[in-house]
Amino acid sequence: MQTLTDSYVIGKIELNNQTHEDKLIKLFKLLQSVKAPPQIAKAEQLFSKYSDTDIAAILWLHFEAFKDKKIETIPRNIRKADALIPDKNPKVKRLADALQDFFYS
Repeated sequence: MQTLTDSYVIGKIELNNQTHEDKLIKLFKLLQSVKAPPQIAKAEQLFSKYSDTDIAAILWLHFEAFKDKKIETIPRNIRKADALIPDKNPKVKRLADALQDFFYS
């Protein structure tokens, strides 16, 4: 796997504060669930395909904190972060609404 990815242009993004790692993952999860409001298009998702595997690949290829992990283990981090920051959290709801507004208004 390493030999294959060595040919790709990969990033070296580093968070200034590692405590934001779970929030960054939650942001990717929120992007995964962005959909049009019912009055615009019934249940139209922003992405037709975008899974936790895609999020894991983004994190592994572009973020320093994930480079030393096996790509197969990163979905565990994604599930943990998603559970740690519930969708019912008012900040999460506001961000989800803002993302929907950004893409569909």
